[in-house]
Amino acid sequence: MKYTYLVMTLIIFCLCSCKKEEEGCYLDLCVDWEVYTSQSTLNNTTPWKAQHVWFGDLNSGKKIIHLNFANEFGYLREKIRIREFDLALGTIPLTAGWGVSPPYSDEPSAHFNTFTADGDALTEFYDLYDKEGFENYITINRISADTSEIEGEYQLFFVLSLDSPSKLDEYRPDTLVFTNGIFTARSID
Repeated sequence: MKYTYLVMTLIIFCLCSCKKEEEGCYLDLCVDWEVYTSQSTLNNTTPWKAQHVWFGDLNSGKKIIHLNFANEFGYLREKIRIREFDLALGTIPLTAGWGVSPPYSDEPSAHFNTFTADGDALTEFYDLYDKEGFENYITINRISADTSEIEGEYQLFFVLSLDSPSKLDEYRPDTLVFTNGIFTARSID
């Protein structure tokens, strides 16, 4: 009898203390990330696809886009970041950061990073390179009415950064060229 009373008291306590979950949802649970992807051609031969593509605000008031490629286990392996641009329709030329220390500036630019197999640590850094005859850019073709989604195109030429640690992936080239890139991104702000 004592135990029955104790169990009933615990059940009543649990039921009364439970909070109703707030309306709405969290980004990871509500967003259909299958829609927010990117496709490109890497070094003129290899298809490259990012599965999680999102954008947000920087402290400068400008925007940043993350194009994230994950392995078959869902761990982050590669990331392109296009940063310091205004959210407006049209083509935005990107400033090269290779050989500039630090490679970040308040000009629109891009960077490429690789990660360990479990996505836990950065392994290689690539900076945007100003190659003669090649234009680095992002084009925004569509902005949704509520500015929560954007679509566009990009073309990027990266070179292994002077600040990069030794390469862990000996098969990855020192130069990465992304052409015919398209994306659909979701705001996280």
